[in-house]
Amino acid sequence: MRLCSNGDFEFCRWAKNEIGQTYNIKDTSVKEYFQKHISHIRKNLLDGSSLKECDTCYVMEKHGKISGRQKQLLKVGIIEHQFKKTFNSTTFLENFKYSNEHDGDTNCLPVDWQIDLGNYCNSACVMCGPKFSSKLANEWFKLGFIDQPYDNFSWAQDPQLLEKFVRELVEIKNLRYLHFLGGETLITPGFSKILEELIKHKISKNVIIGLTTNLTVWPERTIELLKSFKYVHLGMSIESLDRINEYVRWPSNINDVRNKLDQFVELGNNHDWDMSIRVTPNLLTVTKLKELYQYAYDNSIGVESCNFLHRPEFLRIDLLPDDMRKTAMDNINGFIDKNKTEETNDTTIINVRNKETIRQAVLQDAQSVVSYLAKQSPYDTSKYVELIEFLKKLENNRKNNILDYLPEYEEFFRSIGY
Repeated sequence: MRLCSNGDFEFCRWAKNEIGQTYNIKDTSVKEYFQKHISHIRKNLLDGSSLKECDTCYVMEKHGKISGRQKQLLKVGIIEHQFKKTFNSTTFLENFKYSNEHDGDTNCLPVDWQIDLGNYCNSACVMCGPKFSSKLANEWFKLGFIDQPYDNFSWAQDPQLLEKFVRELVEIKNLRYLHFLGGETLITPGFSKILEELIKHKISKNVIIGLTTNLTVWPERTIELLKSFKYVHLGMSIESLDRINEYVRWPSNINDVRNKLDQFVELGNNHDWDMSIRVTPNLLTVTKLKELYQYAYDNSIGVESCNFLHRPEFLRIDLLPDDMRKTAMDNINGFIDKNKTEETNDTTIINVRNKETIRQAVLQDAQSVVSYLAKQSPYDTSKYVELIEFLKKLENNRKNNILDYLPEYEEFFRSIGY
């Protein structure tokens, strides 16, 4: 389940938003939404239908990247290449049967959540949007990208809604996993408040907390609260160990980010937390991924790119010309070839958190980017106009220049109007 920043419920954290009836925490309970309002989703899936909302996962799987759909199947013990056997042995089988016999209804409650806390953020990443960054929202309004200041109100800013949601969470038997997103989660007030409430209700020792940080902050009090939970899945957002990260994840400083990365890795190792590098390969960074993959490999940290970036369209990696695609593929293949061993095999690793196979999972993620670059047809090059207009407007405000970070892109950028 997903609770969006505006309070809307969605049936999956990875699903594409489709126009239709919406339900909000303001006037709908978790139980009512999950058990009744998404019955048609369960019914379609039980009937074997492919959902348009799931297209993002299908594209990832096509290129060998592990999708959210596959991860969720694994959580209920279902493995695709052993579907019949594992479906019949899953502990959720009776729940599936119940839904099948009751037109998609269920008597379950969701035990695995993504909770969006709003757009309160200290970064303005070029591939982000006002929905996820208050700093970017203010800049976009100033530059005329949006017509009015973006309403950064989040359901989590309303004390009554926050109390209502925590009350409903506490009532869910066997609550398992809560993944929080912002903004920058670690500085969002609602995050520490929810952690405090779960600790107060004495269920923190049974719950896994997931979160993603942009590696620019270190709030001691919130970090202490996290130590009270059963387990923590720590995502660390960074696009490159190169200076291009400063441009893409403006206004960060790569030295500070590197120090925070090492600091969080040490914290995670000391408390046996699960850690992963969260990266979204885009046109500006895909040629600079080699060192980041190597860092993850050397430190036995997973790499998870939640999708192949498709918005904004003008930053898609399939906009690169052939020679630059080849450069990116050669760089990543260099990492793969350097670290392949005799034990490395072609078995697809779905559980990318398994410490015993984490290094192979990193190689697998790298290979998926190579596969995408090699197989994906060139995207609509008319997007070059939008790319250049966008970068120039940002740079005029930020007083920087992309060619200071990517001098090797000069010929390409000059040819498309930079």
